[in-house]
Amino acid sequence: MLRPGSFVVALTPSAGAAGGESSRIAGRVSDQGSGEPLEGVEVAIEGAAASQVCDAEGRFAFPRVGAGTYTLSFSRLGYGSRSEPITVGPGQVLSLEIRMGVEPIRIEPIAVSVESKSLVLDLAGFYGRRDATSGIFITQEQIEARNPIQLTDMFVSLPGVRVSGSGIERSVALRLGLQTTFKHNVCPPLVILDGMPVQAPGPGDLDRLVSPWQIAGIEVYGSAAKLPLEFHGPGSGCGVIVIWTR
Repeated sequence: MLRPGSFVVALTPSAGAAGGESSRIAGRVSDQGSGEPLEGVEVAIEGAAASQVCDAEGRFAFPRVGAGTYTLSFSRLGYGSRSEPITVGPGQVLSLEIRMGVEPIRIEPIAVSVESKSLVLDLAGFYGRRDATSGIFITQEQIEARNPIQLTDMFVSLPGVRVSGSGIERSVALRLGLQTTFKHNVCPPLVILDGMPVQAPGPGDLDRLVSPWQIAGIEVYGSAAKLPLEFHGPGSGCGVIVIWTR
């Protein structure tokens, strides 16, 4: 059990990170007793002239920091302050869950867990949508495990997805239940590449758009009812395929 003033760090290295790549430190501060978020906590990276004040949800973020060892300090009136050395590797996402107590006590060692996570996908909101929506989410690790020859290979056998054609002239469409505006109850989905809509509805277009080995993650939404607001737009009524490159 965590004691007042202790916190947990989840260190999540980015897939395919290269030396010198920026990293991200973010987290959420809450009251140890009630679990409620703490607004107004000052979070500082000592010696780096960088500080944040937690918002109403207790959240803070340093979106781009270099690799290295930093000392993070947390302080708020009425709570025990603390500081800890944190080591960040290149291209890593460091997620902190901080519990602050009203009285400082002996601090237990930091617990560190490691999970594969892409910095590109984290900044794009991929993981938040994966936790909050019912779309289909494919990560770089899943792509590498499947070892596809071309991008459309990743859509074969996905629920609600139809891959038609053969060779380099294959196309992808999403089954939409009672949708009858397109032959065989399917219609071409909107494709969004790195946040920008692109035209890729025809045979072979998706495979010519990007190589599977350039992709950090894929999101598939079969209908507008499941679609996050940021992806709504012209052509999204037949579903949306979102592709993020590394």
